[in-house]
Amino acid sequence: MKKLSSYLLEIGVDLSSFKSKPTVFFGTQLKRDDEKLYEDILSTQDKLLFAPIEDSGFENFIKYEAGTERGVLALLANAFNELSSKKLEALNSLDEGYISAECNVGEEEALEFAKKQINSKTVWIFGSEWESHKDAKEIALWLKLIKSQIDVEYVIVGVKEQKSTKIDTSLPDMDMELESFDGTVVFGCLSFNEDEESFILASPQFSIAAKAKDGNKVLVKSSFGEYIRFLKIDNNLKGTIALLPVGKLPSGYRYSKSSITLVG
Repeated sequence: MKKLSSYLLEIGVDLSSFKSKPTVFFGTQLKRDDEKLYEDILSTQDKLLFAPIEDSGFENFIKYEAGTERGVLALLANAFNELSSKKLEALNSLDEGYISAECNVGEEEALEFAKKQINSKTVWIFGSEWESHKDAKEIALWLKLIKSQIDVEYVIVGVKEQKSTKIDTSLPDMDMELESFDGTVVFGCLSFNEDEESFILASPQFSIAAKAKDGNKVLVKSSFGEYIRFLKIDNNLKGTIALLPVGKLPSGYRYSKSSITLVG
C-alpha cells in the first residue's frame, strides 16, 4: 500500500525534520513510537494536540472521531479559506455541517484554531499511523491545499526529510463520505514490553461498552487480527477507544472497530 509520504512527494509537498517552534501534533501515543520526539514536542512553548484519544502531556487538545482525519483537514482548510482574501470557490461545495457532525469538531472550533494559525509559522507533526492511513491519497491533497493557505512545515513520525520538485494543481474531492467508528474501537500501538502484550488497556467507559470488567479474559476481534487478552482498566484513558499493545504494528490504519467477548 502506498504511503502518505509517497503521495505528498508526487504532488509537490516537502517533508521537514522537527524544529522547535509552535507545534500541532496529529496523532496518538507518540511516546510509544518516538519517546525523544514526544519529549521534544512537550518542551515546546506553544503546542496543541489533535487526536481521538487525550494525552495528559498536552493542555490544549481538540478531539476528533477516529477515521475522520480527512474530514478534519477539510474543516481546517475551509476555516483558513474563510479568513483569506483570496477565497477558493471549490470549497463552497463542502458540506461543513455533515463533516463537522461526523468528525465531532465544531465549525467555530476549527475557525478559532485557524485564526491562531493563519499568521504564524508552525510545524504540523503527524503520528506514524498517518503514514499508512487508508485515505492517504486524499489526505495528501488536503495537506497540499492547506500548505498553500498558511506558512506550515510538515513532519511525519519515522519518515525522513524529503524535497519534491514536482508541481501538481489537483484539488481534493469536496464530496466525501466519512466512515463511522461507533462502538468499541481499538488502537494498535507498540508495546513498552512483552508483558504488556497480554493486555488490552481500556478506560472505564470502554469497559462498560465492552461489557467486560477489569481482569476479565477477552477475545478481541479487529481488522488487524484476533487477540486473547486480559482487560486492564487505565483510569488515565477516556472514551471508548482502547489501546492494544503489540510487538509488531499493523501494516494499515491502526484504528479498528472491534468486538469484545468474554473467554472462559
